[in-house]
Amino acid sequence: MPSNQPTIHLSPDTQATTWVPARRGRPGRTRRALLGLVAGSVALALALTGFILPAETSHAIERLEGSITVTPASPKPGETITITDTTPIPKGAVKVERKWSFEVYDQTKLPGDKTVQTKFDKPGVRRLALSVRAWDAAGEDRWFDSLDMRIVVRNPPHLTVYPLPGTANATANEVKVQVKAWGMSDWEELAGGTVQISTAKSSTTVTTDQKGVAEAIVPRNAGPVTARLTGSKDGSHNAFGTIEATNDLSKTGQPAKDVLFVADDNGPLDEAVTKNLGSLAQSLLAQGDSQIGLTAYSSSYTSYYEPHTLMPMTDSAKDFTAALATLDNRGGAGYAWDTIAYGLSSKTGFRPGADRCLVLISSSVIQKNTRPDGVTREAAVKLVRDSNTTVFGIFLTGDWRNDFQDLATDSGGAYFSFDDFAADPQPVLEALTNGCSATASNRPSLSISMNGGGADSNSHAPINESRPNAVSVTNKWVNPVTGVVTTSEIKGPATVSDISDGGTAEPIDGGVRVTWPKASLEGSGIIWYEFTWAPQAGAAIGDTVEITSYVQDDGKNGEELTPNDNSFKQSFTFSAARDKSKTGEPGQTTDSSTKPWWVFAIGLLAVIAVVGIVILLLTRRRKTKEDEPGLAETQQLTP
Repeated sequence: MPSNQPTIHLSPDTQATTWVPARRGRPGRTRRALLGLVAGSVALALALTGFILPAETSHAIERLEGSITVTPASPKPGETITITDTTPIPKGAVKVERKWSFEVYDQTKLPGDKTVQTKFDKPGVRRLALSVRAWDAAGEDRWFDSLDMRIVVRNPPHLTVYPLPGTANATANEVKVQVKAWGMSDWEELAGGTVQISTAKSSTTVTTDQKGVAEAIVPRNAGPVTARLTGSKDGSHNAFGTIEATNDLSKTGQPAKDVLFVADDNGPLDEAVTKNLGSLAQSLLAQGDSQIGLTAYSSSYTSYYEPHTLMPMTDSAKDFTAALATLDNRGGAGYAWDTIAYGLSSKTGFRPGADRCLVLISSSVIQKNTRPDGVTREAAVKLVRDSNTTVFGIFLTGDWRNDFQDLATDSGGAYFSFDDFAADPQPVLEALTNGCSATASNRPSLSISMNGGGADSNSHAPINESRPNAVSVTNKWVNPVTGVVTTSEIKGPATVSDISDGGTAEPIDGGVRVTWPKASLEGSGIIWYEFTWAPQAGAAIGDTVEITSYVQDDGKNGEELTPNDNSFKQSFTFSAARDKSKTGEPGQTTDSSTKPWWVFAIGLLAVIAVVGIVILLLTRRRKTKEDEPGLAETQQLTP
């Protein structure tokens, strides 16, 4: 058998075969020449077309089944990440080369070891690339693979809970609270989260929707409300255990204001600006029911030029200040219109019913152009208008900013010089205070009182008396208010009568509720209602009657501005019956049926004595006149 027969290697998806002559024996010279010519032509054709590899050429490259493991699976910022190449290497490989890199702004290179370690200071998505190449004993490059994967660096999920603006119900003494959960890798909204919402008097379990939101109704007077994220549909937060958020509900019903700062991250914010933003945040949070948030663009935080959240709406100045420190302050020109649209989406946590303000901050030129699939200027302007958002700007000087100046002023906001803000943030604070709260403060403000206001001067109610009760409702707003409903709840052993103005009484648990028909109240107007209550049969000394009156309008003009004035309570404790004859109180009459018999006897004797004395005096005087001498003759001689 000849030993110089070539081996034919077909493509990797075919079987290799060996090409051999058709028959044995010694051919003639012509035939040998002809066969050689044919064989050479075929070999050349096959070689040129890639179907034949001579024995001395390289083997076909085989693909490896590449794989990577990452520990921990959900790394936190600053936590060491161990990355291991778990690609199966063939037995015939004698040399392996690995190339690692993170496809981020600085193209981080890692050693070519099988196991490498790294860490990231910020949350975000890191795209990891690995290429693996292996050689056989002959030094041939035989095996190769490359693969990409995403490493999600995340903080614990972020959870907030707050009273939902416009839902405070003074009559029922309850409010609707809303929770929102974020997954914290790219601040994605956490859907399917299991959240327990609890107060001292209630507890309920809810599930977040596709926007990470869930709601529940809780008592207003039950102290703080606590939300606990105890699980999620995708398990994204399980490595962090239970996540909690608390709100003391002390700002329930106050004007609600959300302010989102949008920072252009392609240039540094100097120390003065950062400091002023922090103090501005603290001042805003001190104004009623306010929240603040921070987004940025033109940064390598997640990927080139993409808008991203650094802190969604929060009432924590500490969290906001920490978010300011995560600004990258590097990158190229970003897309402000995209970021404005992103900021007004549900991802940043604007609350339904709250006044909205957006503050665009840039220390360099703001990119006005749009990418092919990006948000246009017209679309961004429409979003601002449709969402009733007031825009403010802090810019460098230059004509390039005209579009953003117009956006601010057209929305009712204003713009300021970046350098002026660095020197003094007070004008911006005043503008945000007035501009963001203008709508919030222009709302109805009702108050209710009883019996002239304040605590009743006599909290002890004699058990033998009925008491009138006067309820006054005042409209402290300058505009008319409609659909005003006034109620009084009388709890305890008491009956109600003489209800004025068409009011009706109905039994409730532990007492009676009086409800008056809906009314309209002019600006600065007052309306009065009355009823009488009395001890119920069987009431005992020491029993207590509690009367609470409520007022609420139809909400057509917005949420009540001062809900704490929408209720008024007084309490009375039954005391011993009063003897009205001894009180000397004005307006009290004497009841003769209650006087003892000896009072009448003394009175009768006194009357008899007086009559006797008068008769005696008259009798004596007459006798004296008759005894006087010469009186008769003198009277007779008188002409």
